[in-house]
Amino acid sequence: MEIKENIRNLVIVGAWNSLLFTPKWLNNNVFDGELPPKINTEVAIHGNIVLHKVFQLPHFKIEVSPDRLCFILNNNDDVHFQALLNAANSILTKLQHTPLQSVGINFVYIEKGNAPFNNTQVFYELEDMIQANEIITLRKIDHNLRISINRNNDKTEFDFNFSYTVENTFKAKEILIAGIFNKKLKESTKLTNNILEKFNGK
Repeated sequence: MEIKENIRNLVIVGAWNSLLFTPKWLNNNVFDGELPPKINTEVAIHGNIVLHKVFQLPHFKIEVSPDRLCFILNNNDDVHFQALLNAANSILTKLQHTPLQSVGINFVYIEKGNAPFNNTQVFYELEDMIQANEIITLRKIDHNLRISINRNNDKTEFDFNFSYTVENTFKAKEILIAGIFNKKLKESTKLTNNILEKFNGK
């Protein structure tokens, strides 16, 4: 078995002003006027409250709600991932007084085919390969890591969620600029391959 696909998403939890986010604002403040003239936008409203906005951009989409800002890649490669991180950094710079709670990154690996294990078996390697429950939460010094494995008839998903507690936008920007997520991408890719190799008897 081999990994056929990986998905990378960035989530910044905080108190976001959903009304502020418009295609015009994003174009002028984040993308230096380089966005296409028309941006596909979805808005969910309940009464006078904007619950959710989705902006479909050329390389990724931005989802904003009162409590979180999400970035979801259209093309899962390093170039577009860096563009996503740059956009997130620009928003944090423009909205530097926004109260934040955490910054998280999801790496989802999809193995297409019938993986030879059941939903109650999960293996994770820190120093040794160990067996645990279907969902594992590991508390590190500076972040939490939540691992889950979901299996259906034709594919298996390995979901790694790295979450960092942040007090403000400055701390969040430090995490983005430090290249931590690129390191975590390599770490989670290695761990997923180790899991697959173990079940293959390698």
